[in-house]
Amino acid sequence: FAFVPTAAMLAGDFTQYASPACTNTAAGVTLRGPFAGGANRIDPARFSPAALEIAKHLPATTDPCGRFNYSRSRPQDEHQYIGKVDLQLTPNHSMFGRLIETRVKWTPPGALQPENILVSSQGGRDNKAHSLTIGDTMVLTNNTVNAIRVAYNKTDIHRIHEPIGFSATDAGVKMYSYIEDYLLVNVTGGGFQLGGGTESEARFTTPTYQVSDALTLVRGAHQFGLGGNVSFWKSLSQANVRSPGQFTFNGTITGLPLADFLSGSLFQLIQATPNSLDMKQTYLGFYAQDTWKMSWEATLNYGIRWEPGLAQEIRNGAMYNFSV
Repeated sequence: FAFVPTAAMLAGDFTQYASPACTNTAAGVTLRGPFAGGANRIDPARFSPAALEIAKHLPATTDPCGRFNYSRSRPQDEHQYIGKVDLQLTPNHSMFGRLIETRVKWTPPGALQPENILVSSQGGRDNKAHSLTIGDTMVLTNNTVNAIRVAYNKTDIHRIHEPIGFSATDAGVKMYSYIEDYLLVNVTGGGFQLGGGTESEARFTTPTYQVSDALTLVRGAHQFGLGGNVSFWKSLSQANVRSPGQFTFNGTITGLPLADFLSGSLFQLIQATPNSLDMKQTYLGFYAQDTWKMSWEATLNYGIRWEPGLAQEIRNGAMYNFSV
């Protein structure tokens, strides 16, 4: 449920909304700010034009306190596909392939209930994950085996929202909105919420690539291993957690949240550009090792490994530290 402006509030009469029955207080609330001295009444001409425009899109209620009961649904569909191939090309040469694809789809409640913008506080998901591995194993001689592995993985996390139908700019707020037909309004402490910062349009894509090779040689009492691994991955993301502008009203100005909202008594506005990340990193690792069967009761394992520390690269110019 939520609390929305009633017809009486829109007419400037907040006496019922501020009464003990609606505020759960012994004496009710005497509104402050633009309501001071007005016995919890105000001239509607003093309301915020933007708030009135937003209120036009809110569902109507007959509850004297403004309570509006509603429900919402967010259907979820999940699918996973698995593929497997094994090939024995020759007695000494085999290959395999493995593929897994996972899809997760959540339908935004607003797509099912477009008549009620209160459901816009929840968005949807359209996520995909892919994983592919190819392996090649070859017996070169009676005591030499080589194994090559190639892998590709990608996750595509996509948050989606259903357009509300207007933005803060459309409501008359003099600001720029990075998302059309969407806004973030939160009337806390007994009000309503429109939109959701972490429920709005966002995309997080992370592809990774990997190639490894392992050569095993048996020579007498020794089993030598030589190999390496080369990996590369990127992280590409863009989200709109605060880019539409987050408007918060909480009753600190007048005493009650919906009175703050209609009078335009804003508690907080947070806005930022879309938060983005464009990062890449390369990994290298090489090794040489030996398993030495020194006697029937003693085995020695030793080896060396080289892994250079290759730093992440932020490709869009955003830096979190620097060295002088």
